[in-house]
Amino acid sequence: MKKIIYLFCFVLLSHAHAQDNIAYQRPPDALAQLLEAPLTPAVTFSPDKKWMVLLDRSDYPTIEELSRPELRLAGLRIDPGNNGQSRQRYLIGIKFKNLADKKEYEVKSLPSPLLMSSASFSPDGKKMAFLQNSADRIELWVIDLSTFTASKLSEKRISAIFGNPYSWLSDSQHIVFTAVPEGRKPLAEKSRVPEGPTIEENLGKKAPNRTYQDLLKNAYDETAFDYYATSQLVLKNISGAETLL
Repeated sequence: MKKIIYLFCFVLLSHAHAQDNIAYQRPPDALAQLLEAPLTPAVTFSPDKKWMVLLDRSDYPTIEELSRPELRLAGLRIDPGNNGQSRQRYLIGIKFKNLADKKEYEVKSLPSPLLMSSASFSPDGKKMAFLQNSADRIELWVIDLSTFTASKLSEKRISAIFGNPYSWLSDSQHIVFTAVPEGRKPLAEKSRVPEGPTIEENLGKKAPNRTYQDLLKNAYDETAFDYYATSQLVLKNISGAETLL
């Protein structure tokens, strides 16, 4: 009887150990094909209504994207790696369709892999700007519709924690954007030793429940929010000149 009990315990322990080391598994092909089927492209139009833009959308975030650190400060969800918003959905492909002759045009020299967000036409409809996202930086790119060629507009890292960080000017030749300040030093790590006690006050009166998420709770949260929210305003001529404002 004891041998049977020992054998049963050994089987349980072996099974538990095997579960601890299990890796991510793919579902059966039929289910995988259903889940990974391309989404219907998003569609937008140029201001002059000459062009229709077909934008391929990403479906599910990758394990790598979900594994990135996330800061929750003052109601914002921040990716500290690229100074942008965390848990984003991206555009992963783009085509232009001429509405007059129905011809479609691919864009040359796009970054790879393409992780596009915040795409917008210039007021004259001759160019389209967009953000290219990666784990450690966000870049501003522009597509010239006369050649259907993409190019990086600036070497500066874009600061995008508040949403779309750039805007076209009315002349269609300039863009204003927010950049990570040059020479910014790494944020100091949070001390494990508190600076003082946490004090909460109850005046004995009824009060509504707090509805705001991720409020700043201490001095370090304030420092971190100031660090990631501070940006440099830049005026960029799409022909090359760049001015700090």
